[in-house]
Amino acid sequence: MRQIRNALSSKGFFARGADSAYVKALRVNSKNVGAATFFDTLGSPKAKAHCRLYGIHSTRPLNADEGGMAANLPALQGLTAMLRFFREGKMTQSIIETVVEYNDFGFLVYARDYPGAFTRGRTLEEAFSKMSCEITRYCQWAGREIPRGPMLAHTAQSVKTGLCVQDADSEALFEAEKGSVSFQEYSCLKAIAEKSAACFEVLYHSVPDKDASASAPRKTFYGSVPVTAREMYLHTNGVTDYYVSQIGVVETCTGDMLSARKQAFAAVEATPDYLKNAVFTGKYDEQWTLKKVMRRFIWHDRIHAKAMYRMAEAIWGDSAVVNPFYF
Repeated sequence: MRQIRNALSSKGFFARGADSAYVKALRVNSKNVGAATFFDTLGSPKAKAHCRLYGIHSTRPLNADEGGMAANLPALQGLTAMLRFFREGKMTQSIIETVVEYNDFGFLVYARDYPGAFTRGRTLEEAFSKMSCEITRYCQWAGREIPRGPMLAHTAQSVKTGLCVQDADSEALFEAEKGSVSFQEYSCLKAIAEKSAACFEVLYHSVPDKDASASAPRKTFYGSVPVTAREMYLHTNGVTDYYVSQIGVVETCTGDMLSARKQAFAAVEATPDYLKNAVFTGKYDEQWTLKKVMRRFIWHDRIHAKAMYRMAEAIWGDSAVVNPFYF
């Protein structure tokens, strides 16, 4: 506990009496200040909400005696931000509109306005707690401005599904993915989807051994989970024809991932009225639009790019592979 208080003191958070409630909170229990105790001391619902924004949850205790400062870093960062908020009396918030797809096995949470950005969790709280990190990394990759202040996830749409969300099986069509699109909006989505494919290529080609694996084979809803870089690449590139076929575009896309994706978009653009972004009912009665197809390309890339990077990192270390997605 002394480590935590000293760290906060070094940042000037105990310089004035305005933080006395937080000093008290830190002193409640010298061994383990859990979120519930911290919340009880704060009292304010608004303070509790801000605390949750920074990943301080009832299931994540702040313990200065076990695990050292590294283990307490998320909670420490949350406390420092909370102290700054109450000392200055204001804080800029960024609202992240989300679409939540869920069932009894877990939650998939998509950042609606950041196509392809997503988090997963056994609980909604767990999925939400990962959103700030996901958006930061996504913006670094996409070349977008990182939202200012704490990121508050807001549920714009909620979809209950019977699919295996725990294995990232998805069917949700966002309300925001319906309706006609401008050529400018389409062009922006196309650019980011092609950038995603190009980055996947760069990551894949940096993996020293394309057939190495760090995990045992297992089955999921679509068959065997790809566990080597080669399997991940072939699987990710292999959905190209399927995705565009769900909106009535029949095309056999060949070559590497970026080439195949460009062929897919050329086929889309050859379709009359493609910017109307019509709703199609595809296989398994799943609803699709052009905007959903483009978001799914980016999302699917991120799923398997994360898996590939983490696999390579586990085997060879992070210096052995490039990280174009900023994972």
